[in-house]
Amino acid sequence: MAKLSAAGAAVQARRYGDDSAVPQVGRAVAGDGSGAVYAFGDFGGTVSFGGAPLTSAGSLDLFLVKLTP
Repeated sequence: MAKLSAAGAAVQARRYGDDSAVPQVGRAVAGDGSGAVYAFGDFGGTVSFGGAPLTSAGSLDLFLVKLTP
């Protein structure tokens, strides 16, 4: 996930997921008027978005995360 300035310059970036061979894929991203960003995707294994790690209950599970400024 990357935050860009109005001019398109990188302000900050953060990686979510790990280096496992199990796919961890973002499928859609949207923002709202308050600056929050919502990301949707699927993952296998374990993934963390800054809180407690989430562990997949099977082959692939879905995630929907809200990231606030």
